[in-house]
Amino acid sequence: MRNQQMRAIDVIERCKTTQGLQEAIEAICDIYEVSHATYHATSVHKLTDHGDYGLTTYNKMWVRRYLDKQYGLIDPVVAASFKGFIPIDWRALDFSGRPCEEFLGEAREFSITPYGMTFPIRGMSGEHALFSINSDSHPQSWNKFLQENRADFMLLAHYFHQRVREIEIGGGETCFQELSPREKDVIYWLSRGKTFEDVADILFITKRTVRAHSESIRHKLGAVNTAHAVAKAISYGMVSSL
Repeated sequence: MRNQQMRAIDVIERCKTTQGLQEAIEAICDIYEVSHATYHATSVHKLTDHGDYGLTTYNKMWVRRYLDKQYGLIDPVVAASFKGFIPIDWRALDFSGRPCEEFLGEAREFSITPYGMTFPIRGMSGEHALFSINSDSHPQSWNKFLQENRADFMLLAHYFHQRVREIEIGGGETCFQELSPREKDVIYWLSRGKTFEDVADILFITKRTVRAHSESIRHKLGAVNTAHAVAKAISYGMVSSL
């Protein structure tokens, strides 16, 4: 695992309070040299008792304008996040139409560029959350950044969400079944960014067997997908020597 991801995970692990989470999201921006990062949970009546829950590095005036004008109702990023788990490249979305054009125009006033990516999260209690990053880099630099770091943020998004749960509702989901030795091998290599094919080659087993172990791991840890399972395994201390 690269040094950046190790540092980011360490920052998240050390969070004890909501203020600590805010400091962590700011630190992640510094570690990866991105302009902004945002964590936003919706359906949070299933996560906390106080409405939508958000942490961001954006200018407070922009956040207030976004909320006051209810831009979340027309923001294509928010709409796309409800449709699946795949990371959303903002440049691939349709921002046409007068409401979206007004929204983009105001975003530009706060130097918010279209170079962003959002990672949708589904919690086990039904909550829906987003983890987004945004950069003011040039297109080629942003493409290179995504190629090198997208897998990192797929893990960090779920890991951050897990930490929010633990802090906001006290302990989160800590009940799980023990993994078998082979399942521990599989989750270890998945945590290092390896694909199912890679893990199969490393462990001298078939891709189908790796997939079966992954499904078993997700079931035992109560995870919604592989990235969530990796985040939980790290959180529970199941993955060592990172």
